[in-house]
Amino acid sequence: MTRLSCCIPFCARTTAEPYDEWICGKHWSTTSKRLRRIWFKRKRRWNKGDRSQGRHLTRIWDKLKNQAMEGAMY
Repeated sequence: MTRLSCCIPFCARTTAEPYDEWICGKHWSTTSKRLRRIWFKRKRRWNKGDRSQGRHLTRIWDKLKNQAMEGAMY
């Protein structure tokens, strides 16, 4: 079984979960709490069958990933 590493460069943390991309807990905590709440709200709507949330989720994920990368620099 392969392990997926955190999408932040030079982070050694990994997960066995089947994700396309993953942000570890250490870097996830450097992101905006407000944006994380929006992410989870839209993710719940996606899981309930509202497929119009896909483009929003992609855009929010990119913002979260950028924030995590910036947080990793300091």
